[in-house]
Amino acid sequence: MFQHFPTFSRTSLFLLLSLIAMVPLYGQDALSPNQRVTVLPFSLSFEGEEDVANYPKMLAEVVQSALGQTKRFIVLERMNLDLATEEIDRIFNSEQSAYFNRSSQDLIQVGKLLDAKYIFTGNISNVATAINTGGLYVAEFGFTIKAFSVETGKVYITETFNISSGKSGLKLIAGETSKREALNKALQNTVVPIQEFIDKYFPLEAHFKRVHKATKGGDILEIVIDRGFSSGLRTKQKLNLWLPETEATQLSLVGMGKIGSVKIIELESNSAICRIMEGRAALRAAIEISGKAATEHILLRSTID
Repeated sequence: MFQHFPTFSRTSLFLLLSLIAMVPLYGQDALSPNQRVTVLPFSLSFEGEEDVANYPKMLAEVVQSALGQTKRFIVLERMNLDLATEEIDRIFNSEQSAYFNRSSQDLIQVGKLLDAKYIFTGNISNVATAINTGGLYVAEFGFTIKAFSVETGKVYITETFNISSGKSGLKLIAGETSKREALNKALQNTVVPIQEFIDKYFPLEAHFKRVHKATKGGDILEIVIDRGFSSGLRTKQKLNLWLPETEATQLSLVGMGKIGSVKIIELESNSAICRIMEGRAALRAAIEISGKAATEHILLRSTID
């Protein structure tokens, strides 16, 4: 299939790839595979109805499930966390509502107690319901997730979300027949944004394997990568194409980074077919200059900008 690619000179390849905007990887203490993480209950920064009091625990469980589904981490099971509750309560003075704002020293203590490299916690800042123009209930969640590095004693990343029970927020015509159903729908809708949060700040790495589909003119439409659902990848998940700086240097290219993006369209256990969303020309150029080493030089990361 590679015979369809047009031939580039090294100079033209350099100029073409140099036009692609470089995007630096996020952070230097990103979590390596099979590290232990734990999720503490979220807190509430406001007083709400009785039902609302259950959502901090429910949202924490959504985060815990999303972490587990990525298959990148060893997630401390709820049972094991419950066994340590007494000691955690002693550290936090039994104030679960204060988890999110505890000092770094307190979180380091908990991390060491649980043998966790990262602690995930968060705060729910808003739970709102309303009746839309169709007479149905819609709901909205406002919350923040914080990932704390036990090793560095610092917050690795904090991100705030505002998720509704429908795509257009509280003004959406479609809705639910009760407040509880609307709130549960909004809670369900937090799953994908949380997965994308994990993908962005704790990226999975895969390698290009081969071209799966190309036009007669050489435009690459689909590629195969060396990771699949056994690595936690998902259909429709987006990945960035990378030519790492160290690899680019070996190819006499300086300072490369992101060269495109793909979307997973088909999954197997240890491989996936991806559709090229952007960067076809840059990918073709990288394959041309890399030759047989393309499977080593061209990477895919779940970091999404």
